[in-house]
Amino acid sequence: MSDCHSLWQELRQLSRKMGDCFCYIYGTVIVIWFAALTLSLYGGLISISSHGINLKGITLLGNAFLCTSALFVISDAGQRVCQEVSNVIVRLSVRTNLFPQLLAHFTSYVKKKRVHIC
Repeated sequence: MSDCHSLWQELRQLSRKMGDCFCYIYGTVIVIWFAALTLSLYGGLISISSHGINLKGITLLGNAFLCTSALFVISDAGQRVCQEVSNVIVRLSVRTNLFPQLLAHFTSYVKKKRVHIC
């Protein structure tokens, strides 16, 4: 039984570390796409305002549109994943009566760290 408990603890640590890595990678991708969007939009608008409507300006504005679309898709996927995980946690906590334990753990953590909410 203790072997099963130690394996479960290692699995929890591994999944937490994987979640942290995913968070950093996801954040970096979002920042890169946002920088590409900003630079493309700026370059396209400056090109069109200084030289009139030309291929370079239209291409940069098209790239800004593609970056906006990619940011929307990535953000929507992240929101759906978070929503699905929260649904799984709620279903699991309702089945196992885990919610009161989670709430007690959260409130004790907040009191211990003296975190002020709101």
